[in-house]
Amino acid sequence: MQGKAGRHTAVFQKFQQKADFFMCSLLGKGSRNIQKTPGGLIFRQRWNNMQFVTSASFLTTVYSDYLTSSRSYLRCSAGNVAPSQLLSFAKSQVDYILGDNPRATSYMVGYGNNFPQRVHHRGSSIVSYKVDRSFVTCRGGYA
Repeated sequence: MQGKAGRHTAVFQKFQQKADFFMCSLLGKGSRNIQKTPGGLIFRQRWNNMQFVTSASFLTTVYSDYLTSSRSYLRCSAGNVAPSQLLSFAKSQVDYILGDNPRATSYMVGYGNNFPQRVHHRGSSIVSYKVDRSFVTCRGGYA
């Protein structure tokens, strides 16, 4: 924090401790680690796991940038981690989503040679607003 937190230093230190704990757990270098699939994708929840993966990857990238700009590193119970290692981890998660995984499947619709064709989600089947401007109810929108 380089002395810029002023009277809020204690709050920011607590926040940084929690951020460090989370980053270490993502990398498998903490005292309690987040589970991964056999292919290496972090697995936190049964439903909507990709939301967690993409959010965690984004946060890992931001934290890597923070550590780089502050000329620091992550201190985990299993050893120190350089910012470049955080960035490599985030890249591995994005690469997995885009098809570098045991099934060689991109989980991003329309990306790569092998991607989901029948997505089960309202946003994937709803008629475009450009085609039909009528109101869509909370239970509507399924084609």
